[in-house]
Amino acid sequence: MSKFMFKIGEKIFQIEDLGESVNSQFLRLHESHFSGRGFDLTKFRKEALDFFDHSDGNYHAHDEFFNNFTIIWRSFLNQRRFKNAEYLWDFALNIAYDWENKNQNKRIHKGTPYYFWGVTCILNGDLEKGFLLMHQALEEDKKTHQTKTPKTPAYSFVTLDYENQNQFFRPKVREIAKFLDENYLNSYRSSRGGTLTLSDFKTKFLEESALQEVVFYFIFELFRLKKLLEEINQRLTQNVFSSLLQANTIFTLCLIIDNVIKQKNPNQWKFSEHLKFLSSRSSLNLNDQKIGELNGAFTNNFSNTLQKLLSSQYQFQDVTTPQPIEEDLAITYGFRNFGAHKVEDQPVVYQNFDEISRRILNALFFSVEKLY
Repeated sequence: MSKFMFKIGEKIFQIEDLGESVNSQFLRLHESHFSGRGFDLTKFRKEALDFFDHSDGNYHAHDEFFNNFTIIWRSFLNQRRFKNAEYLWDFALNIAYDWENKNQNKRIHKGTPYYFWGVTCILNGDLEKGFLLMHQALEEDKKTHQTKTPKTPAYSFVTLDYENQNQFFRPKVREIAKFLDENYLNSYRSSRGGTLTLSDFKTKFLEESALQEVVFYFIFELFRLKKLLEEINQRLTQNVFSSLLQANTIFTLCLIIDNVIKQKNPNQWKFSEHLKFLSSRSSLNLNDQKIGELNGAFTNNFSNTLQKLLSSQYQFQDVTTPQPIEEDLAITYGFRNFGAHKVEDQPVVYQNFDEISRRILNALFFSVEKLY
């Protein structure tokens, strides 16, 4: 479509040309925002509903309608007026909901407003709501493009596709990918002799269709991990409540590893069996005897066993010591099966959260490298 240009004060704006009546309403909306002129919400809604009547099934036109809100939205973002930005998308979406309610079995493509609303929430630190909106945007994209893997900004975000340049929030995606690479993958390669690069991880794990839901969980937890480690003052995390938040992220990462191995070992359901399977596929020594010993040690004293593994002081009954990657897998096993459920076990979590996270991510990288 062509562009509609208008001037407010000395500034020239350009939006999508949606026809004279709708253009005039968007002009008044922008005048209301930038110069304080009055604005008739009822009139805007009426013209918008009429536009949807005439663009039934035209998902490209729906995108252009919602894109016409982005100048005002970005103005709110630049001023850090996040709640105003959220209200803008709520307002736009409610018009679409009204039309859909009056036109049962028909739909408006709403991927764009959900995506930009999700961006807003994440910039404001509300990860849960932001990810809900991103995944709602993805559901819209799946319906519209009729594929589970649409190459859209929402899909790129929830799968950490840092290479796709056609996404508004690419700087955030690249920031998280860099966090993963520089803080964890580099460490895995240097300390564990692994060869997995960020590009390998993208190909083997992030783009693995059989693991799509697991990847979705992982990306959310990766955002949470960065927030817990880098965006919250660590002086505020030396308490039991902090360890509960941290343990939740740790446990979810363990479940992710469980599912990654289970995909290649589908006839077993116990994590101990998955460990044996991984060990047999990678020349490790985690057999029934040693896993049984770890089970007993964690049962008797979770905190002490974890500390010994973290400090490389754990010994099996045959006086052998686990290899570094076996320590990582043992720590993962401990949290997967026992967690840190007792109050007395909590300090070991918040005092070692960064290192525990690193060890468990080592276990994930190793599993991906050896099995995929």
